Order: sequence, then structure tokens, then C-alpha cells
Amino acid sequence: MSPPPVRTGPLIWLAVIVCPLAAGFTGWLGGLAAMMYQLYWGAAGAVNLRSAGMLLGLVGGLLGGMAWCALILGVIVRRLRRTGDASGRIVAWGAFAGHGAAVLAGGILLGGMMVLNGEWNARAVLAGLVVSAVAGLALGALAGLLAWGAAAMARPDAPPPGSRAS
Repeated sequence: MSPPPVRTGPLIWLAVIVCPLAAGFTGWLGGLAAMMYQLYWGAAGAVNLRSAGMLLGLVGGLLGGMAWCALILGVIVRRLRRTGDASGRIVAWGAFAGHGAAVLAGGILLGGMMVLNGEWNARAVLAGLVVSAVAGLALGALAGLLAWGAAAMARPDAPPPGSRAS
């Protein structure tokens, strides 16, 4: 007997919410990273670097958000098909996937800024990756809470949204 179909609507909404939030937050952090880079390491062309930092942050955050969603949605669907319940450790999965996605986004951001500035600075990369890792862990846990709610709504036996079934 095949497993019951998973409701995909809540999972799609999860991706629609998480990806733009990840891109926007990382874009904001990219602007801050460019300003810090200019302040502490004397980057030339600060205005262009700030704009580029925001753009690189947006791109890195979108790619990181997409990677997070691909991993988390895969975990949710697999667990729902196997056990019928995906709420188990989804917040922890979200936190650790957010950690990895943020390091990916931070790597894109910092690598792009180093290329644009024309110099390699190991201290800037280390500082940026530490900030990325910590922020990713925290935001991944928050997104994991959203994933937990989406997983509960995606269960095949869950009442449809808006119904008053008890």
C-alpha cells in the first residue's frame, strides 16, 4: 500500500516565506559587511562596495534560502511518507541547515567583496563567517519553527486550513 499523499500547499508557502526573508536579511547584512569592511580595512570605492555588498547578500541569501528549503522540505516529505509525522526534530534540522545555508551565503558575499576590492583579507573572511554562522543558526531555528508548523499542516490526516475540526 502506498503512503497517503502529502499536502504540498503549506510546504510551498514555507518556501515562499523563507526564501525572500533569507535574501532580504542577507542583503541587509551584506550592506553592513561592506560598511565594516570599509571602516576596518579601508576598502576603496566604498559606495560601490556597499551596493555590491547588498546585491551579493541578496543573491547569496536567496541561494542559501533555496538550499535550506530544498533540504528541509525533503526531510519533511520523507518523514511524512515514512511515519506520517514530521514534527520530531524539524526545528533542530532547521537550525543546522540554516547554519550551513548562512555559511554558503556568507561565503558568496565575502568572496565577492574580496574580488571586487581586489585584495584578500583573512581576518575579514573569518569575522564574516563567524557572524554568518551564528546568525544562520538563530534564523535557521526560527525558520525551523515555521517548518514545524508547515509540517503539521502538511500531514495527510490534518484538517484543512480554516476548518474547525477538533
